[in-house]
Parts: sequence; C-alpha cells; structure tokens
Amino acid sequence: CFVRSDLASREIIKIMAESGCKEIGIGVETGSQKILNIVNKCTTVEQNTKAIELARQYKIRSKIFIIIGLPGESKETIAETEQFIEKTKPDEIDATVYVPYPNTPITNNPSIYDIKFDDHELKNAWFKGIPGKYHSMVSTSNLSAEEIVEARDRIEKKFKRW
Repeated sequence: CFVRSDLASREIIKIMAESGCKEIGIGVETGSQKILNIVNKCTTVEQNTKAIELARQYKIRSKIFIIIGLPGESKETIAETEQFIEKTKPDEIDATVYVPYPNTPITNNPSIYDIKFDDHELKNAWFKGIPGKYHSMVSTSNLSAEEIVEARDRIEKKFKRW
C-alpha cells in the first residue's frame, strides 16, 4: 500500500492494518524541510516521521522513497536526510537520483530552482542504463552530478542493512 504522510492519520493506518496491509510505501523524498518546501511537496518532516511511527505501532512495515539531487540539494540537506533515516528507522529505503520531468516548473525555470541539467539527456532520461549503476543528469550550485550519485550510493549502502 502507498500512503501520503499528510494523510496518514491514526485512523487510516489502523484501517490499513485491519485490512491486512503489511507494508506501506511513503514518498518521503528528503529529510530536509527546506527541500520539501522548494519542490512544493506539501508534506513536512514531522508528518513523514509520524507516518513511519504509526506504521510501526500497527505492525506495518514502512518503506520510504528518497530522492537525492532535488533543487537546493547540498551536503547539509543530504546530512539531514541521513539523520532523518537514522532517527525514524524505516524498515526499508529506496534511494534514487532526481530526474526532472519535462514541462514542469523546475524544468521550465531551472535557474529559479538552482538546478542544472542537460536537455539532450532529459529526452533520454527514461532509460535506466546498466542495472545497479546510476547516472545523474542534474547538478546544483552545491553538488555536481557525480556527488549526487555518490550520496545516493552511500545512503543505499548505509541503510540497506535490513
């Protein structure tokens, strides 16, 4: 089952558990409130934390999805994401690198979002490449594409202990 953290009330999680739900997927994206605000996620770090805690209380596994390289990403925001994972201890994580969708506010206004990407690569972005290998087509003023991939790989390795 998938759930938005802003909708993951005690009642909803309880109903999910009673219905036989064994695992919920939550698109946390980042542990940084700054980044959540920039991308207009309309959720908070607090809501994400609460959703994981409620799942645990009702014996539902939590799998969170993390995106590295979102607009505004920096070493500091990546550290916030790592601290979030350490604090909340979800049962599983899935970390990926940001791929901007065409004709969205971010791709249409990259300078406003402090993000750079290669238009040619964007057209070919939907091919994942070699399994187990990641490539970032984006960079920020704080992180190169290579640093984004390195951070994703480090987080996956560090938290894939389950």
